[in-house]
Amino acid sequence: MAVPVIGVLFEPSFWLWVAIYAIVSLSLNIEAGVTGIPNFGKHLAVLVGAIVAAALPGYLGLALLPADVKQQLEAMTGGQLSYAGDYNSLIADALNKYFAQHPGLSLALFLLVLATAALLGAAVGWLAAYPAARLREEYLAITLLAAAEASMIVAYNAPQLGGTLGLTVPNTLVWLDNIVSRFVSTNVHIISTLIVAIMVAIVVFAYLELVLRSPMGRLLKGVRDNEVAAESLGKDVTKVKLKTLMIGSALAAVAGALFITGTLGWMATSYNRVSWTFWVWAMMILGGMANNIGTLVGTFILVLVRQMITYNKTLIAPYLPFDPAWLDPLILGALLVIVLMVRPQGVLPEKTMYPLPRQKLEEKAKSLGAPASGKGVAR
Repeated sequence: MAVPVIGVLFEPSFWLWVAIYAIVSLSLNIEAGVTGIPNFGKHLAVLVGAIVAAALPGYLGLALLPADVKQQLEAMTGGQLSYAGDYNSLIADALNKYFAQHPGLSLALFLLVLATAALLGAAVGWLAAYPAARLREEYLAITLLAAAEASMIVAYNAPQLGGTLGLTVPNTLVWLDNIVSRFVSTNVHIISTLIVAIMVAIVVFAYLELVLRSPMGRLLKGVRDNEVAAESLGKDVTKVKLKTLMIGSALAAVAGALFITGTLGWMATSYNRVSWTFWVWAMMILGGMANNIGTLVGTFILVLVRQMITYNKTLIAPYLPFDPAWLDPLILGALLVIVLMVRPQGVLPEKTMYPLPRQKLEEKAKSLGAPASGKGVAR
């Protein structure tokens, strides 16, 4: 049976998944890989960002509609002008048409969604971790996981978010869709979201690489390697953990907001621990913890595996004694066990980063009478 790998690589939706998961896995890497915080509630931050992107454009956009447009909608809905009500799809469609006529407004709403998602993500990361940040890693991990699960259940039953039926979300990227549609005729909205997601992923990667190479990066690794030693040198370990969780949660929330912007649909159960915590952990472990490039490699490999399963379900089904949908968790569990047994350091292990370029370090070592090049500086 031929597996059409190349076909998957040409799908814009595949690269959108890679970009979105890259942001989330990089944010987990700065928390767990670099700082040693076992964040098993990663889906909490993604969920917060998704809620902002699902609710803000709809409620705020509806409030900003002109009176005559509202009257028309009230006539069509029998006076039930509620974004999360029975006529959610009709209202979302009306908002899409209004945004298309006012691209500046849709751009402003899109930027507001990203900014609000980042701020709320950071706030929720701080609130969820504050009670347990002073405790051992095991208690912090359980607290974060419990907070994420509780938040998902609350969001799933919230009538303001459509309850169990979810929401159709208005498109705030219509301004970019109009530009992209001049060059392509299919998958216009997915390509628009992909462009934004790739730009955000590049910025996140560059920022986290700078952090890793800075004194702050060495402090984070010091906290991870030996908290007692860091505290003995006057470092506030609890504050470092909280700040790291705030940054990681803000980045993950932006990813969640971008995901909703791309799919234009909200359902709380989509933001579960398997998809947005366990798979993200697998990506980071496979690629190499505390290595941003390795994390990106792990993300690409596992997104490719998942998308191949999705695209080839009908081809795979006759060869399996069970539903191909179960391959997703089976592969996740098996892969984690194999990687941890065979290559626990990942595809690209963590590299030692020096505070100065190697040449300068060798010159300093030489001036202090250390052995010649290559012997005085550890590789």
